[in-house]
Amino acid sequence: MHVHDFRVEIRDLGPYSTRYTKQGALLQASRRILQAFSAGATTQEIREGVLAGKILHQGSWNTRRHIWSAFQYRFLTGTPTWVLNELVIAATSQDQSRLTSLSYLYFCLRDRLTFDFVTKAIWPNTNTVNFSLDRNDVLTFLDTATEQQPQVRRWTMSTRSKLGSMLLSGLREFGALEGANKKRISVPPLPSSTAAHLLRLLVSMGLPPSDIVDAPEWHLFLRTGNVALESLRPDASLFGIKLTRSENAFMVELPPEWSAPRADV
Repeated sequence: MHVHDFRVEIRDLGPYSTRYTKQGALLQASRRILQAFSAGATTQEIREGVLAGKILHQGSWNTRRHIWSAFQYRFLTGTPTWVLNELVIAATSQDQSRLTSLSYLYFCLRDRLTFDFVTKAIWPNTNTVNFSLDRNDVLTFLDTATEQQPQVRRWTMSTRSKLGSMLLSGLREFGALEGANKKRISVPPLPSSTAAHLLRLLVSMGLPPSDIVDAPEWHLFLRTGNVALESLRPDASLFGIKLTRSENAFMVELPPEWSAPRADV
């Protein structure tokens, strides 16, 4: 289930799909499942516990099956062992923003449409006065994507509308949006543990050190890479990272287990 800790392919780069946002944020369900991992249960034991209603109690067997499928894809498929370990630690932390922010990260990374919508429709408007979003904005975004994503043309208006509503609701649950019908941008939490996690993830994805600060993944948290790394700097040593600022760049010295050299980013 897990791959080596290098050159991992976490981010969805495939065609837009209607599959991956259907279950929403899954914050409480994910917390319970990850807490079961912390108790030492195997993946198979946890799957059986979820389906039997022992770990998750809500809904029918079919509902729990869909939740498990979404959880497995979002957090377990192709992920390095260290990712799961940090998710488990976050799930058992009293600081709920740790798991919320990590869950949000993978919610976006695992679905190309969500990633693109946040980084191309929300992020550029972070400082736009009185900016708001509703389902029609998602529909417009889909319309403009049809040249690169021709399969979208085959989706019915009902499918597109439901997808738009689910996407916006999920982002609101994670704190990237706020409001009911018209949603406003809200900067989601980025605790230092999640910033360090994302930094390691970018290294594991094979991103050249010089490209890390400009990686669009930082924009998921509605921050530039510079702002995110600056906020990490006071706590960097807690994660084995040496992070110093020069005039035009950060000097980053990464922990040996990351197997990455010292570099300017």
